[in-house]
Amino acid sequence: MSSSEKPVTYPSSHKSNQVDNYHGTLVADPYRWLEDPDSEETRTWIEAENQVTFGYLSEIPTREKLNSASPNFGIMKNMVSLLKKANLCQTVRAIATFILKMMDCKTKVSSTL
Repeated sequence: MSSSEKPVTYPSSHKSNQVDNYHGTLVADPYRWLEDPDSEETRTWIEAENQVTFGYLSEIPTREKLNSASPNFGIMKNMVSLLKKANLCQTVRAIATFILKMMDCKTKVSSTL
């Protein structure tokens, strides 16, 4: 049975009675408790979620092959993070799109950059 066929059991998430009032409109926010990353309850929930996630990912047969074949992904992730902080993503996306057009390449630049 592959990892996609196994049922995934997620950690339970309780709902609070948190309701916010935005200019007279009441908006329920039952998962507000998850917004505090430093609370013991949130850290426990995140750890349980990570166990589910990484347990699932570890069962994907090609994952290790992809990780070993792509040592520069970490560097790219850091570069994208720096570009986002410097608010340069649109500029880089425009340059990449221009270069790909000049190369007559059909690849599209990711909108997540």
